[in-house]
Amino acid sequence: MIKFIFTVLLLITTIGGLFTFFEICILKLFFKIENLKYVKLLKILEITMIIISCITFISLKIPMILLSLIYFIVLIYDFYKKKIDIKNFIINFIFLFVDFYVMYLAIKIISQKLPNF
Repeated sequence: MIKFIFTVLLLITTIGGLFTFFEICILKLFFKIENLKYVKLLKILEITMIIISCITFISLKIPMILLSLIYFIVLIYDFYKKKIDIKNFIINFIFLFVDFYVMYLAIKIISQKLPNF
């Protein structure tokens, strides 16, 4: 049973790493984004979300809303301070919803497949 859990965690980590690599490639090639600070912040928030989902058995809606709000506040603050332009703001804002939605669905699917302890 322990081997199964570690295999699933290793598989999730590998798939997450590949997904992150492809996300960064798409953002660099198609959207011409040079600053990957927001992608790194989003990945940190995703890891936090996965840890919260593994440790606690609460609903993921509240932590997801709070972490999305943190990311959005950072985006607005940097836009207000003129660190990013409107194009990068819109791309990163859309990327927030797509990335969090895919991660939320993945957590829901995986949590249904794992056995209860």
